[in-house]
Amino acid sequence: LMRVAHLARNVPGIGHMFQAMHVGLPQIISVMGVTFIIFYIYAVIGVSLFGRMPTEGLTFLGPRVNFSSFSSAMLTLTRTATGESYNGIMHEMTECAGASGCDFASLAAPFMVTFVIVSQLLLMNIVVAVVIDSYAKCTEIENRIVNLLMLQHFKEQWVVYDPKGTGYIPVYHLHHFLTSLEEPLGMKRTQQSITSCQLIPLIKTMSLPL
Repeated sequence: LMRVAHLARNVPGIGHMFQAMHVGLPQIISVMGVTFIIFYIYAVIGVSLFGRMPTEGLTFLGPRVNFSSFSSAMLTLTRTATGESYNGIMHEMTECAGASGCDFASLAAPFMVTFVIVSQLLLMNIVVAVVIDSYAKCTEIENRIVNLLMLQHFKEQWVVYDPKGTGYIPVYHLHHFLTSLEEPLGMKRTQQSITSCQLIPLIKTMSLPL
């Protein structure tokens, strides 16, 4: 797990994806809350309308796929939301019309169709939309002049020269600190070293309380 976290931290693409998930997490939790409420409402309606429907000798309806109890209804709706044989369940519920406990069999089709539309086509697409929007926001942040990776690197380098977190670093460390940072926060060069004279213009623009 720590290796995965280290990989996500150091590889920009993977870190970008995790950042998008983190940004969209509150919205995703809200959508999951709405999803649970909808499942709860449909489960209560299903138990009320189809709770006494017989399941013996049927192909799709059975001991684990029915609306005889709230827990069974929630499991049945979860299976329906994945699209697994929901049409078979709906047809067997509809064909039950006239038998004992099938007083509301005619409502099975509207019940199942509306649930599939809400759960599969609306809620899941909302989750996808939230993830895409979060990814777009993270992309916008990454494309800024000073992005999150730069700020993270700035923090890591600052801790080296200010381990106690005082908010200040000694003046004689300023040269090493600035040359350890990429532009625009610093003047790191890979091909040649930076002299103190070359750092003076950058230091002047910082308005540092030296």
